[in-house]
Amino acid sequence: MQVSVIIGSYRPGKCLYRCIKSLAKQTISPDEIIIGVDSIQDSQHIQTEPEIPCKFVASGKTGVSSARNAACQQAKGDILAFIDDDATAEPDWIEQVHHVFEDPSVSCAGGPVFPVFEQGSIPEQWYWIIGCTGMSKRPICSNMAIRRSDFVLLGGFPENLGRIKRNLTIGEETELILNLEAFNKKIVWEPDMVVHHWCPSHRTQLSYIISRAYNEGLGKAIIRKHHSLEQERLFLTHYLTNPDKYTVPVLLATGLGFIRGCIKGE
Repeated sequence: MQVSVIIGSYRPGKCLYRCIKSLAKQTISPDEIIIGVDSIQDSQHIQTEPEIPCKFVASGKTGVSSARNAACQQAKGDILAFIDDDATAEPDWIEQVHHVFEDPSVSCAGGPVFPVFEQGSIPEQWYWIIGCTGMSKRPICSNMAIRRSDFVLLGGFPENLGRIKRNLTIGEETELILNLEAFNKKIVWEPDMVVHHWCPSHRTQLSYIISRAYNEGLGKAIIRKHHSLEQERLFLTHYLTNPDKYTVPVLLATGLGFIRGCIKGE
């Protein structure tokens, strides 16, 4: 079994270097590390150590979904393991990926994404706002692995979703997971497959939280055209029965984004 690590990166910097360093310290080394970027110029100021061979692939487009798809097209591994450029993997991350996919029936796996706060924090139920898992057990691109054959079958990530520069419209991994479910593919949650996600201080500020929630709504409006949003309805019930200071602004912003997305999509 070969594992290709895929990193989608926008303006690679110190966080990407820390991510790559964590991949160099794995108990089982990845077979390759491919970094998807918008243009090859984005990678020119990033230098990696000789013992950490990495390949940069430019999509020629804008957006993290396009960058990941371009990287995946160059991958040789049976398994595609995704991690964000501002995340670091536990030393046994690749080992856990190998362990999970020893079961030939498994199509996709995910694990916990724990925040590393620069300053401040937010309650766990809102971790999705900062790109972490929290209550959810649905795999996200900060920590997800999928069989390459199934990824190809689905046509990769939808490029109308996913962060594009400072546009926070997301949901590309949600669409991918729901498409897998539609094909009755087996998706598992592995609690020992752990990643830590850097959370700079601005992501705990209300302005960012509201913007991110609004764009979540936009993304879900696109996804709802083809899939049921049953899990989102369950989360909504939880938020309404467990309110805190974020409940009203987050749900209002998400709802407005959803309505806006529905109107634009009609």
